[in-house]
Formats: sequence, structure tokens, C-alpha cells
Amino acid sequence: MKNQRNKSIIPAVLITAAALQFIFAGCIFQAGPDILAKVNGRLITKEDFQKKTALYSITPSSHEQAESFLNGMVNDALILEMAKKDRIKAGSEELEAEIKNFVPDFPVKDIKKVLKKGGISYGFWVRDIKEKLIIRKEIDYVLKDKVKITERELKDYYWTNILEFRQARRVWARQIVTDSLEKAQEVLLKINNKQPFEELAKSYSITSEASEGGDLGYIKHGEVPSFMNQVFSLKKGAVSYIIKSPYGYHIFKCEEIKDAVTPKFEEVRGEVEKKFYEIKKDEAFSAWMKDLRQKSEIKIFPEHLNLLVEEVLHGQN
Repeated sequence: MKNQRNKSIIPAVLITAAALQFIFAGCIFQAGPDILAKVNGRLITKEDFQKKTALYSITPSSHEQAESFLNGMVNDALILEMAKKDRIKAGSEELEAEIKNFVPDFPVKDIKKVLKKGGISYGFWVRDIKEKLIIRKEIDYVLKDKVKITERELKDYYWTNILEFRQARRVWARQIVTDSLEKAQEVLLKINNKQPFEELAKSYSITSEASEGGDLGYIKHGEVPSFMNQVFSLKKGAVSYIIKSPYGYHIFKCEEIKDAVTPKFEEVRGEVEKKFYEIKKDEAFSAWMKDLRQKSEIKIFPEHLNLLVEEVLHGQN
């Protein structure tokens, strides 16, 4: 009888323990309004979000913008977690080179002043650069064996996007710019009287290339302001009439013309491979990121994000 009573008590105790475990598990984590997301146990807080948006000069004035930025932070957190598992690090020399590349010839004290005005600490800024460096290294590490490109794919991409590799018609041009119509007319008269364009540019032009005889180098249609379009209708050696712009009064000369050409695949193979690799890399990254997110425990709290956006909108009014 005693044994029978013990048998009936043990299951009851186990059930009660299991129930308590379930109850407590639900109560262990309750996200307050300052918690925006939980990524594999790591919290992304309102303060984290605000610091990052301030660093990137972003003002999320809609839920869509805020959600997009938060998802970017979630992705970064996942990649950094993977980098830790893969033992991907950024050494001090690498970090120093990255900072110099980011702000070349900019003293640390000046960087600190600029950051301080935005309410950002220098340490936070450096940490963000280091994280971005590690993220880039992790992505390269993961994708190095995932992106495979065949010669056939490269040639198909070249022919499908051949206009991207076509060299547009180019014109080697010079210009003379004056600050008054009267001076421009005086210059044009001297040009018509066979005085050298380059020498007149050195004497009259008010722009920086005046000392080089007004040399603008080779220019392409669509890559220069519209007031320069007349240059492309000039014949070799011809001079334009006077053209007014916000910068003054221009006179152009066409020195040389290079007609549009379509290079052969072999001539631009390196450029083709570089462009196509970036496309394939983006596709591989998207697939990897999707898989990584599916395997992770991610909880986003949209109601907390909405409160944050409301604060931003309220502050703008």
C-alpha cells in the first residue's frame, strides 16, 4: 500500500515540475518597450538603434524605414555571430588601414570633434568600422566557395549586356570661360583672327584648367552639364559660339573625336568578370542570409518599433 501511494505521488510531482518549468519559461523574458528585437538571445535595444541611425545620419520617419534598418541590424548581428564561430577577426593593423581608408588624412582629434557634434563617441565609431570589416571578411569567407562562374556564363553576360561595355563617342575638348559677355566676344574675335585657343585660355579663362590651355580632356555625352552638349556637334578643330551658363560665358573647341566602339570580349573580360561576380555574389549572399535567418531565433517587436517612430515624428513637429 505504501509503494502504491509513492507511485501515485511521483507522477504528480513530475507533472507539477514540468508545469512550473513551462510557466517560468514563459515568464523568464518579457520584452519592455526599449527592446526592439531578440536575435538568438542577443537583444537589440532602442539605444542601439538610435546610436546606429545617428551614426549613419538616418531619420526613420516611417515604420517601413525603421523596420528595414532594424532588419539590417539583425542581419549584422547574425553575421557577427557566425564570424565568431568561424574565428574571423580584424587585427589592429587591418582596422587602422580601414580607418585611414575611410577618412584619409583626417586627424583623430578632428574626427572626435565631428562625432561629438552628432552625439557619437569615437569608441562607438571605431567599433562600428571594426564590425563592418569583420562582416565583410565573413561574407567573403562564406561565399568564396559558393560563387562559381563558367566561361560560358561570362560570355552570355557580355552579349546580353553588351551596351554596358560599349565605349561611347568621346570628344577631346578645351574651353575658355569669362565673367562677361564683352570679354567672351573679344576672345571669340581673336580666335577668328587665328590667335591660338590655348594661349587665349591662359590669358582670359577664369577656370582652374586655364593654365593648361583650357584642356578638359575627353568627355562623353551625358556625363557633362547640358550647356556643354554643343561640343558633341562640333567637327574636329571647330570652335563653338558663346554659351552662357551659371558659371560664366563659355567658348569650346573640339580637338579630337573618338567614335563609339564595341570592344571584343577578350578586351574587356576582366571588367565583365568583375561585374558578373558581384551579381552572383549578391545572389549567393541573399540565399545564405535567408537560410541563416530561417535557422535562427529572431523575434522583432513591431509595437516597440512603432513607439520609436512615433517619438521621431513627434520630435519633428
